[in-house]
Amino acid sequence: MTKKKLMILIDKDTGYPLCARGHVRSPENLQKSGVCKICARDQQRKYQKNNKAKVKERNKRYKANNKEKVRESNLKYYIENKEKLNEYSKKYFKENREKLIEYNRKWAIENPLKIKEHQESYVNKNREKINERQRKRYAENPEKYRQVNRERVNARRRKNYELLTDSYMAELLGIKLKDCPKRLIELKRKQVKLKRKINKELELAKNEEKA
Repeated sequence: MTKKKLMILIDKDTGYPLCARGHVRSPENLQKSGVCKICARDQQRKYQKNNKAKVKERNKRYKANNKEKVRESNLKYYIENKEKLNEYSKKYFKENREKLIEYNRKWAIENPLKIKEHQESYVNKNREKINERQRKRYAENPEKYRQVNRERVNARRRKNYELLTDSYMAELLGIKLKDCPKRLIELKRKQVKLKRKINKELELAKNEEKA
């Protein structure tokens, strides 16, 4: 029985042999094991597509067990590809703007505690930077800055008035929130609700008399 001779195809432009799928087997396209990188990548993508749940669980487990290693790897990749990643992010946001805004809005509603923790963490880590930025903005346009602050304070007061927040109750009592007992706040809230209800009924009665 005669053995069939294995035919090796050569790329005319580079002079390198071709793999079974027609990719050039140049040094930069070969893994250490000698496997074609393009073929290996295609095979990996095919496996990931057909085993999404398994791959997701494996990646999750790896990240949990190698947090520091993953963080360093991601940071290194970002530093080496910063411009490319920024350009991709801008393009992706431009093409998916409405979808991303809706996703972020929904996520923020479902995760208020995470949002609060993230904001507090950012402020604590960047307090000096934030203060410097605010001082600069104020110096550039003090009147605009004062107007923004007035609007912000008024909006917060309206919210406190409508929701009968603990801070608003403490303000009505003339006591600092941190020094105000919880039971006293609850009693004041009940009193304000009752007073508002009485005022509403009086207003209705006056309107009925006029009619």
